[in-house]
Amino acid sequence: MPSEIAILLQNFGSTIGLGSALDLSKDGTIRLNLAEDFGIDFEEDPNGEKVWIYCDLFPGVDETQQEVLFQLLRLMFTHHRSSDAHLTIDPNGFAIMLVSSFSCDNLLGENRPAVEQLDEHLKNFVSLAETLRAAVNEK
Repeated sequence: MPSEIAILLQNFGSTIGLGSALDLSKDGTIRLNLAEDFGIDFEEDPNGEKVWIYCDLFPGVDETQQEVLFQLLRLMFTHHRSSDAHLTIDPNGFAIMLVSSFSCDNLLGENRPAVEQLDEHLKNFVSLAETLRAAVNEK
């Protein structure tokens, strides 16, 4: 039986008009490509209660120079109220990742459907990611 998160992602995929269902793979992950060099990864936590949402801000590029990191931290301080996302550096490849999570448990008492709330959460996440990518790419 699919988890609540898997069902939510399937409903979200059909709501945004994907031609095929947005189904988690057997290992609980899926990727949604938004542009040639920009994609959002979803990974269901082992309990099936939340989905981790993450993206590599600068795929294929080592952007871990000190000035870039300081700029990203300043921007996160400025924009941290728009998303609960945080920055992390992948220990295996020095990739700078933007990470967030979404849980159906947080929806108790909410009047809006879970799909709408996930949509809003992703809009904020993608907006923050695009802001960070654009600011660093301007340099």
